[in-house]
Amino acid sequence: MSDLIEIIRLAKESVTSFATQRAVQAEEPWDKLVLAGDTLAELVDQHVKAVGNVVAPIVDERDLGETARRYATLANNQDFPQGYDAIRGVLASTRDIRGLKDDRIQDKVRAVSEALYRFQSAVFTLAWDSYRVADAFEACANVAANLEASVEDVALAARPFQDTFTGLFNDIPHDVPATTPETVAELISLVRSWSRAWQRYVQESLYSGHGLNSAIAQLKMARYG
Repeated sequence: MSDLIEIIRLAKESVTSFATQRAVQAEEPWDKLVLAGDTLAELVDQHVKAVGNVVAPIVDERDLGETARRYATLANNQDFPQGYDAIRGVLASTRDIRGLKDDRIQDKVRAVSEALYRFQSAVFTLAWDSYRVADAFEACANVAANLEASVEDVALAARPFQDTFTGLFNDIPHDVPATTPETVAELISLVRSWSRAWQRYVQESLYSGHGLNSAIAQLKMARYG
């Protein structure tokens, strides 16, 4: 957990630094846009690391309880969403700034905005809601810790992860469990598979050829024609 807290601390520093630099930097429009791109690249890198830290216990050690605690910590953090909102504000403002209204530049700005939305959809599981995911993780962890958990308890805890598996990860290779878990071991395997698919989904939205990192790089290159 200490590593996750450190990642979150770094994210907060990135957001604070962005706000400070925006307030004191020169009025050169491209400087502001490049600063937004650089800060966004820092934030998403930290966010992907945070996701890796969250899923590591269950993926590496089948420790569902620790992953549930880490997921709740990340879901309740406001620094990442606040940072993304601030950057979106800068991107949106370029439509009215002389020197950045050119269609060629605006195409790159839109590409970053769209890629950022896809990344946020992945990392915040917007199709399900990160708080509901946190609740589902906690429910599974409670069942896993119950030595007297019944088949019905296991099935009830498993249902949210089964129901969302295909809808969330349509474009990511994954193995959807064919049957409803009946034992704690099977429940842990289901949540482990879900966690790995979620991590791949987040990575794909950032690192693929049409991912956010590529869009940020192309926007920064547009400065030089």
